[in-house]
Parts: sequence; structure tokens; C-alpha cells
Amino acid sequence: MIRPKLFTPRRWIASAAATVLRAALPGAGFTEQDDPWDRASFKGVRAVDVQVPPIDESVERDGFSQIQLEADVRLRLWQAGIHVNSSSQVSSGRLFVLINAVKSDTLPLYAVSCDLEFRQPVRMMRDPCIRASATTWNRSIVQLVSSARINDFTRQSIADLVDQFISAYLKQNPKQ
Repeated sequence: MIRPKLFTPRRWIASAAATVLRAALPGAGFTEQDDPWDRASFKGVRAVDVQVPPIDESVERDGFSQIQLEADVRLRLWQAGIHVNSSSQVSSGRLFVLINAVKSDTLPLYAVSCDLEFRQPVRMMRDPCIRASATTWNRSIVQLVSSARINDFTRQSIADLVDQFISAYLKQNPKQ
């Protein structure tokens, strides 16, 4: 009996890359959690700023647009009734959209991590005079994606993560 070749070199590389990425990220990024403590940090937040840090140039060459992604996120929040600021002095928190992509040297693939983090000002319990910024809510998606689909995948993944953010935010700040 001839056994089919289950693990071709291409599948092995893809599997290995996904495993390495999963090991490098915190475990919470791979489960869909809706922790009440995470949601509670949204209570009373009246404005959100959106920030998309620069991404790798190779990803932009394959069709990804940082400006378009930020516009997509802002529009989605605005449509949900969440006030979006462009001035961090006015906002109660900042939603960071983090994209990390590593392109394969041999295959037309990217290992992509899409992260959404909500950071807001906090005070230390041991000394309330000390102020800092802390991530109080975050979600992640990690995937292997073809170079041709990097833009579509990234935009859809971020849209899915923003929908999770909107849901958690509106549970604590229902529309009046």
C-alpha cells in the first residue's frame, strides 16, 4: 500500500512558521475570550483615538495600505457610535492596530499577526501620583497568508477584531 505524502516541504514550512508565531505570542491571542474584567475597563470611556504604527515596506509593496487601514478602523468605530478623536489630549484611550508580517524568502507567503490593543491612562495603586499607560484590552489573529491576499486578509482580520472591540465597548457603554 502506498501512503499519501501528508507533509510536503511546503506544508511543513507553513506549519513550522505558524507554530513559531504561536509560541512567540501570549496565549490569550489565540482564544476568543470575553473577560468581564477586560470589558469593565471600558466603562466611562467617552472617546477613542486610533493609531496604526508604520509597517514593513515589503507589505506595502504587496498592496497593503496603512492609511486605508486606519481609515477603515475609524469609520467602523464611528458607525458604531463610538466617538473617535485625532487628538490624544482629548481621548480617554488609544486603540492601537499593530500589524507584523514576515515574508518568506522562498514562497509567496507571509506570516501575519494582527493585534488590536486598547491602552489608557492608569494610576499605580501603590502611589496614585504615578501615572502610566497600560493595555487594558487586546485581541490577536495569527495566520499564514499568500502575498496576493495580504491586503484582504489584514483588512478583514482587523475588521473582525474591531467588531470584538465594539461589542465589548458597547456592553459597558450602551447607546442612550
